[in-house]
Amino acid sequence: MIEVEVKLKISDPEKIKEQLTDMGFIESARLKMQDVYFDNNAGQIRGGDSALRIRETMDLDSGEKIAQMNFKGPKSDWISMTRPEHEMIIDSAPTGQKILESLGFFAVRPFVIKTREELKFGDMTACFDSVEGLGEFLELEKIVESELQREDALEMIKAVLKIIGFDIKNTLTTSYLSLLQKKSDM
Repeated sequence: MIEVEVKLKISDPEKIKEQLTDMGFIESARLKMQDVYFDNNAGQIRGGDSALRIRETMDLDSGEKIAQMNFKGPKSDWISMTRPEHEMIIDSAPTGQKILESLGFFAVRPFVIKTREELKFGDMTACFDSVEGLGEFLELEKIVESELQREDALEMIKAVLKIIGFDIKNTLTTSYLSLLQKKSDM
């Protein structure tokens, strides 16, 4: 599967939520997430523009927790965060971390901790992320099955951006982890 995604820093999430709700987006989840990224000593994962992570998610309404292992391949273009993604549910985040460490991977610091509010409209998701140490962001994403569907999905996302007063030029192509690492280097 391919995750077609754009991300932008925002200053007024409530206004944007209202705009998206007016378009037909419906609130679907409130989550607390912790992402732990991994690499090997040669730096092949991040150096190859990829990401390997363990994500632990708690549903803030039900209290239910799940853990996932994700691998995101290199970005498909330079204007979005679009990339192939593979994920699976795992028994627990600590168990997943131990398996990866046993295979020679290590956790990359800092961990990414965020509160996420998701809104859905058909198969498009709007994620309002409040990232510890970084602030407020909006991600618009659509999952597609093939490269042939990628451009159409990106055009749909661009149309939503335009309606809420943004342009693809306003988006970021840097991960939360990289943004946090840049901030800690200053």
